[in-house]
Amino acid sequence: MTYMLVPHSPTQAGEAVVWVAAINEPRPLQGLSLQSNAGQHPLGAWIPLDGNGFTLDYQRVTVSNLTPGGRYEFVLTANGATKASCRLRTLPDRLPTFGEAEFIVLLASCFCSARDKAGSLGWTFNQLPGSERPDIKILSGDQVYLDDPATHFLWHTHDRAELLSEHFQNYMRTWLQAGVGGGFRGFLQDGSNYFSSDDHEFWNNAPSWASLIRDSWSAGGRADWMWVALSLYKAFQTEKTFTTFDIGNLSFFIADTRMNRSADQTTFMQPGDLGQLQAWVSRLQGLGVLVIGQPVLSGRAGWKGNLTDWNLPDYTQYGDLIRALDQTNHSILILTGDVHYGRVARVQLKPEVELVEVISSPTALVNKLVGGKWNEAPPRYPAFDVPGTFGRGVSTDLNFTLTDNHFLTLSFSSVGQRTRVLIKAWPIVSEGRPVNPIFVMERTLG
Repeated sequence: MTYMLVPHSPTQAGEAVVWVAAINEPRPLQGLSLQSNAGQHPLGAWIPLDGNGFTLDYQRVTVSNLTPGGRYEFVLTANGATKASCRLRTLPDRLPTFGEAEFIVLLASCFCSARDKAGSLGWTFNQLPGSERPDIKILSGDQVYLDDPATHFLWHTHDRAELLSEHFQNYMRTWLQAGVGGGFRGFLQDGSNYFSSDDHEFWNNAPSWASLIRDSWSAGGRADWMWVALSLYKAFQTEKTFTTFDIGNLSFFIADTRMNRSADQTTFMQPGDLGQLQAWVSRLQGLGVLVIGQPVLSGRAGWKGNLTDWNLPDYTQYGDLIRALDQTNHSILILTGDVHYGRVARVQLKPEVELVEVISSPTALVNKLVGGKWNEAPPRYPAFDVPGTFGRGVSTDLNFTLTDNHFLTLSFSSVGQRTRVLIKAWPIVSEGRPVNPIFVMERTLG
């Protein structure tokens, strides 16, 4: 039995969103109170999710009218006794100017808790110097590995109730991981989290069949697994298929490209969500930051996608995405993960307008067989002919080829109408080892 508080994703300055969860706690939930250094905050209606041997009650509490850029600690009490806490900083109402303390974003993906039993991610995060600590965290996919261990899912099939029980326990092992420095739980509880899913929130190559996942070999098995995975993802992470927020001229669009992916390889987003992305591009007033589940600067997986995972270019909708990005009058920074290495590559779209893609992956590699190999971006963007656009050269930074576990921090500040971006990589280290950054990139974009 436990309670949790996790800061989630506010969309405007001076706002906080806190995820409140009661796990295996007796019902009805009574005597609970949520407060912060800003006062008392009323709880709303609980959303239940029950399975074989567990109960989950959760809600997301939105608190408005806080100080932009203010620091807050939230505490959940039950009959006066503290049960859970979290810390966050609200979004600022302007982007700091160069020379002021920057607005810092942490980018991470691909965390398999079974490969970080010591809690090294939490240790590394906890050791960040005060001036390097992020204001927000963007987790761009594979926050859990529901299809791990692969040997188990290769040899066994499950009904819906069994999947719900096993996948819930996977979330529990991840979300409640303590370890040194607070583990993944401590990592989640310190600063707001913006979530975007990728295949392992579901299964490798979801929603298509996967060679190592026996449940995915039948339509009924895929339907059961998808229902369970979606229910848990919406409960623990987010129900939103996109999120957008602005800080001055800096604008973010966090897109989900897995939740509504079609099995016939036509779409990876709902058409309406892609329309929102197109509208976002058209109204940019400065640098745009697009968060997406897989790299845009990529080629097709081709026949290998049947055995591994389809890439975004394997979908018909990829052409619509490329044409939308082509319309921009401002540079766009793409933040993504998935591929188990760090990389920076860029494309010159127009004079003074760039497409810069930044990859951060993994934070805890699921298996050595799928890591340790770095790949340069395709030399051409798009890598094949797309009607309505034309090919441009791609420049890959050959000085940043990290394949070890890591996360990135991106520090933003304004320089006139443009935005300075400073990127550092932070290799994940074990308890007691020094935490040292690696310089990745510094550019002024707009």
